[in-house]
Order: sequence, then C-alpha cells, then structure tokens
Amino acid sequence: MKCMCLESTLGLGGVLIGVALTAIGITTQVPLSTLAWPILIGSIMLFGFLTRDIVITWSPWGIKKHPGHGSILVVWR
Repeated sequence: MKCMCLESTLGLGGVLIGVALTAIGITTQVPLSTLAWPILIGSIMLFGFLTRDIVITWSPWGIKKHPGHGSILVVWR
C-alpha cells in the first residue's frame, strides 16, 4: 500500500511552515493566555489520538483506516 500517516503528514507540514516562517525572518509574536497553552496542547494531543490509525493513500487516492500502518515500509518508486 502506498500511503503516509495522516498525523505525521500534518505534523511535518506544521514543522515545515514553522521553519519557513523562521527562515524568512517573521518576528510577529502571538500572545497566548495562561489557559490557552493547556487547551492548545490538549487539542493537538486529542487530534493525534483520534487520527492515529488514518492513512492517506496516493495509489489510489484516498483516506483509509489502517490500524497496523506503523509496520508499513515507505519507499519512493
């Protein structure tokens, strides 16, 4: 099966966006209240938990539930 984990794909996208914003020198600060931090972290962890078994397939295109996808070897051919 040609696929990628949804959780990892979105996580990598977030990291790449952060690296790009840092590389171009964005200095805008985003103020967060004390209560916003645990809500934000909890939301991210809940999203990861709910999407842990979902993969994105590209041959054919689709989104599928695959509980054992951690054992799939990713190769680019």
